[in-house]
Amino acid sequence: MPKFTLFLNCELENLCDLTPDEDTRWYLKFRCSHCSEETPKWVYINAQEQHQHGRGKFNLLITCQFCKRTHTADVVKQTPYSGSGFSPVAVFECRGITPIAYDPRVGWTAKHPVSDKVFEVDLGDDFADYDDDEGEAVGIYEVKSKIE
Repeated sequence: MPKFTLFLNCELENLCDLTPDEDTRWYLKFRCSHCSEETPKWVYINAQEQHQHGRGKFNLLITCQFCKRTHTADVVKQTPYSGSGFSPVAVFECRGITPIAYDPRVGWTAKHPVSDKVFEVDLGDDFADYDDDEGEAVGIYEVKSKIE
């Protein structure tokens, strides 16, 4: 089955270990491999959710609105952002669909490299906060993604 890797790139200010939560909802748009119809809305896939289909269980079960075929996908791997250029943060195994876009949202944490203070992060917009322990501004800016 084809696997697709989601790469993330962003600017970290006084933060490290940008990590997706175990129950992060990955909001994606998909294209049907049969008829090329694209999902009109963002669809989420979560590694903690299981949907029964046929003889298997999958993290996502979706039916194409045009050709009515049922497709499945799984979150194979979630990894922290390494902080250097485009880095892989998730791998999806898809059957009958291709992920074409990612919409970053909530479900991330990052920490200050010295104080180890943990911040809950929403990547949907630039993130800015202040670490009282170190007296420094922290932030995440210019979030970009690509899927290969």
